[in-house]
Amino acid sequence: FMVDESGVLEKYVQELIKRKREFRLFTNVRFNYVWKLVKPEYNEKEGRPLEAAIKLLPPRERDLYNFDVEIKVYQQWWQEKNHKQRVQLINHELMHLEVEVDEAMQVRCDDDGRVKLRLLPHDVYIVGFKQEWNEYGIPVEAKQVLQSIVRENKNRDRTEAS
Repeated sequence: FMVDESGVLEKYVQELIKRKREFRLFTNVRFNYVWKLVKPEYNEKEGRPLEAAIKLLPPRERDLYNFDVEIKVYQQWWQEKNHKQRVQLINHELMHLEVEVDEAMQVRCDDDGRVKLRLLPHDVYIVGFKQEWNEYGIPVEAKQVLQSIVRENKNRDRTEAS
């Protein structure tokens, strides 16, 4: 591992925080950016290598190092991808992060003044086997999720075009 002293990863995160309303509360979060230099872990659940990961740091590390969250990116993958793919990757990792707020939408802190954070799981998860789906068809549940996503994208595309 190597800390990203170039500021490249931070630049992508900061651009997304400025641009996307759902990330605005992340201005209260202290990020540490790290390059993974060796081969990435393989995610058995998703059936692919992990290009990046986000991790909440434990309270002791948050206090000692002044970081709340670590974003780790597999460096070789990053170098092989274009700008849009990089933005999507960082966006994906930020989607996992949530800053807790109270009823008045004020950031909640713990007793030691640290911002309360949590990691969110994916909200779309489809599993299966290509061979199975080719032979027996796409399961109804998967079709419903995919159709919903396609509809949302078509609506967004129409809105952007007008």
